[in-house]
Amino acid sequence: MTSPGPAVFIYVQHLLGVGHLSRALALSQGLIAAGCSVTLVSGGFPAPSLPHDPRLRWVQLPPVRARDATFAVLENESGQPIDDAWREVRRSQLMAAYAATKPQVLITELYPFGRRMMAFELLPLLTAAKERATLIVASVRDILATPKPERMVATVDLVRRFYDLVLVHGDPKLIPLTATFPAAETIADRIAYTGYIDAPPGTKQPVMPNDTPNQTGLRLNDQEVLISAGGGAVALPIIKAVAAARPLSQLKDRPWRCRIATHELAKIRAELGPAAAGLILEPPHPDFTDRLRHCAVSLSRAGYNTVVDILSAQARAVVIPFAAAGETEQELRAEIMAQHQLMTFIREENIIPARLAAALDAAAAAPAPAVTSVDLSGRATSARLIRGAFDRMAPS
Repeated sequence: MTSPGPAVFIYVQHLLGVGHLSRALALSQGLIAAGCSVTLVSGGFPAPSLPHDPRLRWVQLPPVRARDATFAVLENESGQPIDDAWREVRRSQLMAAYAATKPQVLITELYPFGRRMMAFELLPLLTAAKERATLIVASVRDILATPKPERMVATVDLVRRFYDLVLVHGDPKLIPLTATFPAAETIADRIAYTGYIDAPPGTKQPVMPNDTPNQTGLRLNDQEVLISAGGGAVALPIIKAVAAARPLSQLKDRPWRCRIATHELAKIRAELGPAAAGLILEPPHPDFTDRLRHCAVSLSRAGYNTVVDILSAQARAVVIPFAAAGETEQELRAEIMAQHQLMTFIREENIIPARLAAALDAAAAAPAPAVTSVDLSGRATSARLIRGAFDRMAPS
């Protein structure tokens, strides 16, 4: 039996997709499995399709999201830009949740390497945690948006002032943090690599009506083209490209299952019109990782969680990295994965129906990728590193 661990308070703010929240939930599952009690405070819009451990204590702050991929405008539930009054409410609720929890470990997801627009509530939180001698941990993904030199200096200063540990959820054999945050060498004493955080193992999902065995003895989901599109402006270009590519593909007679954020489904159906014929358009479902293991080929963006799901499932995959508004994270990740022959990728500006159809056909016909060299131990390793750091801080 695992001995009781420290009380952990995780702050996460997702603004566009739900990737940051998904990774924080997987981290929380690893901590709970290691005997910690975990409170997760989410500042983004609710994502009911994401499962979480029932032992997790959830605190939902007044939600905020980015209006578009530039992150220039943050809007509240009413679609209005946030103002100082809103910020004061958020800050008060966050600090009240922290005071009620009295955690021994504070984890900020991405900050101070990103989410600078949330400093109005995070700096007071960090100050309170420092005064309580709380273990303070930053949780960051494998690839960061490389900041300007002055912002890099400010980030290093915040790490030095507040943080005891920086967990990098990646594998340095693929990409070290210095590749996208060159100043990482100046805080190397605080950095620890955890390996990639994959999703917690899910429960077996019931067989859906359209998954009954066909004449070949295979279930339809053993042969389908699985498209993970996300939501909003991120999803629509992929779905449009898929609709045009399907008739040109050797896989056109397979089911083409497109997973789209629930709140975007009606809008995307209307946008596609007759072009949606032949596509299964549906909201996210917890069976995603199961379907990945059995699909003919996967098509998705190259976000952290989706790529890790693909690696874990050893799925044949084509990725289209999101590169709007100067974003480079997904393109770099896609290039690295392709270099290691773990998946193939197409840049968004190069998508034409015939090229996408050919890429999917080639990936489906290729051998399944071997990913044994990629460290996917992030959930357990993160928990072990946090418990170890806490034990070293605790008075004897």
